[in-house]
Amino acid sequence: MRLGRRALQRLRPYWRQAALVGAALVVEIGYWTLVPLALRVLIDDAVSGGDAPLVARTLALMGVGFVAMAVASTGRSWLAARIGSRVLTDSRLRLFEHLQRLPPHVYARRSSGDISAAFLTDLNAVEVALTLGLPEIAWGTLQIGVNLPLLFVLHWPLALVACLVVPMAMAGPRLLAPRVAAAGYLRRQAEGHLLTTLQEQIGGRSVIRVFGLERLMHERVRTELGHLGNLTAREGFRIRLVGRSTTIGSALGQLVVFATGSVLVFRGELSVGTFVGFIGLLLNVDEGVHWLGFGLPPFLQAAGPMQRLDELLAEPVEPADSPDAIVPASLAGQIELQQVSFTYPGGERPSLRDLDLRIAAGSHVAIVGPSGSGKSTLLGILMRAFDPTSGRITVDGDDLRRVRRDGLLGHLGVVFQESFLFAGTVRDNIRLGRPAASDAEVEAAARAAQLHEAIQHLPNGYETPLGEGGGGLSGGQRQRVALARAMLRNPAILLLDEPTSALDPLTEAEFIATLGRLSAGRTVVSVTHRLQTVLGADHIFVMDHGQVVQRGSHAALVRDPDGVYARLWASQSGFSVSADGLHAEVAPTRLRLVPLFAGLPEPALARLARQFAPERVAGGRTIVAQGELGDRFYLIARGTVEVTQRDGAGTEQVLNVLTDGDYFGELALLQHGPRTASVRARTPCVLLGLAAQHFERLLAEETGVRETIERVAAERSAVSVSAR
Repeated sequence: MRLGRRALQRLRPYWRQAALVGAALVVEIGYWTLVPLALRVLIDDAVSGGDAPLVARTLALMGVGFVAMAVASTGRSWLAARIGSRVLTDSRLRLFEHLQRLPPHVYARRSSGDISAAFLTDLNAVEVALTLGLPEIAWGTLQIGVNLPLLFVLHWPLALVACLVVPMAMAGPRLLAPRVAAAGYLRRQAEGHLLTTLQEQIGGRSVIRVFGLERLMHERVRTELGHLGNLTAREGFRIRLVGRSTTIGSALGQLVVFATGSVLVFRGELSVGTFVGFIGLLLNVDEGVHWLGFGLPPFLQAAGPMQRLDELLAEPVEPADSPDAIVPASLAGQIELQQVSFTYPGGERPSLRDLDLRIAAGSHVAIVGPSGSGKSTLLGILMRAFDPTSGRITVDGDDLRRVRRDGLLGHLGVVFQESFLFAGTVRDNIRLGRPAASDAEVEAAARAAQLHEAIQHLPNGYETPLGEGGGGLSGGQRQRVALARAMLRNPAILLLDEPTSALDPLTEAEFIATLGRLSAGRTVVSVTHRLQTVLGADHIFVMDHGQVVQRGSHAALVRDPDGVYARLWASQSGFSVSADGLHAEVAPTRLRLVPLFAGLPEPALARLARQFAPERVAGGRTIVAQGELGDRFYLIARGTVEVTQRDGAGTEQVLNVLTDGDYFGELALLQHGPRTASVRARTPCVLLGLAAQHFERLLAEETGVRETIERVAAERSAVSVSAR
């Protein structure tokens, strides 16, 4: 019943066309009901009684009915196809509009393959159910509903026997329907997971080729295909069982009716014509049961996809504009947050708590802090991806809730950590910042972003088509396209979300210089974990656990040795990285921030620092894999990595995100056992690796070092156990 209501809700906007389909069904059912009744008249009255006019009238009526049935059947097929096409198109458009309004955290929680599967395969299943399954179910229901009462008119005792046909035929579908729906849901989930894996294989093809991961990826896809195949077979068997159960049940019911009717004819209690008419009506009922058997499988197959679509459509969208929202003609760029708190839907802890901060118009401020401190959430609130749970945000004194979202975004320029480039030319991608901009304005924005000369060297200049994701450009050029796109709208407020984290040191320095020149006179809010990039900021806000815990200039903040900023600065200091990122070193004193090395004497630290070898890692590459033997400890000189772990079911969960100055792999130096988690580069990284064999050599040759290391390791192990 619930599935039927959900299907009818999707048909509600097309009720006029659906009503015409229903009328055509009535005409068709009327004809096929007329045939057995006409046969009864022909046999018992017209032919047996020699009534030629009655024969002619009956056949003429059947001829008219046939023409009406043929026209209605053709029209119904055309209308059903039209309705199905419109339902699919409108549903896809509705889903696309919904996806456009979803906040960023939904996309972070759901895989792109799962969303793509919902848009394509799930909606296709719904279309099949509505265009094929639902009409067949309606046909079968009408056949049974019209013909079954007429059986009682012809001969009620035999009709009572015939009533066994329907429950016997429908027992199987009633019992199997929930299992078919559950199997369909699991199959669609597996399809979405496989689609995500395939997208990863395509996106990471260069990494797979370079590191010889073809066999590993082949095994991964083979495993997922095997799992999907098992689920498909399970669903297919259950669906076929639905059809077989209706056929077997109705055949058994027919056999009982034929036997009973034959006995009644032999006894003279039932005429031959009435028996023939009764059988004709019974065959109509049987046909209705068969149509239900044909229509239920695609309808039941759509139950899982409908549930997945409903789950996606139930995701809360970005807040709507208030009816009295204003569109500001211009902005000065003064931003103020007053007691702002925010908790993600379904979240247990607030991501932001009681934020109070003021950003003066035309100033350059930086939002810094450790991973998970709430920096990106704050940026999302400023862009109105979501509204605060409590508190108030104003721009030039106007509450953001009273400013239309498109009116606000029209005055914002945003450069993300990984600025997406769309299919099209370089000019098309820059013009997205302001679609109405002229070619001259596009080129002026490119010159301002210091991109014009690089574009001139492309094969077709501004008309050069970009590969998928802008693969034909370097990382620095892609960020400059994003910057030009942002500057094309001449924004009053420029928001920067880790814009240099994926750039090498030289490109980063050039990009920062360009930003400094273009940001003059604008309000700039820069969210970053790299403190070297915010030294020139007018004001720095330091966040931790969703709160601003420090504020001030770099010089003032670094003087507080117990503050979060000073700890972050110390963690990121002590590294020397060449402009191309191929050479890197760590200062011996910096190693003291690693607890394992904190107690080592100066000579041992100096020797240890020389053992660290630089490694340049591409974004997306797996640095260490869960289960492999650990033989190396890593310091992150530049970049961001994520630590993930797979459970027994193969589901991967992100445990932590590490950035500049962080480290991983201590156990590899102490135990040489299998890795308990995987580490993957989110951005291009420069790492400093220490091989376990070099560490062992140091322990063997430096007097007293082994004892120090073993004592620290024991202390850390005890802390870890107590924390558990």
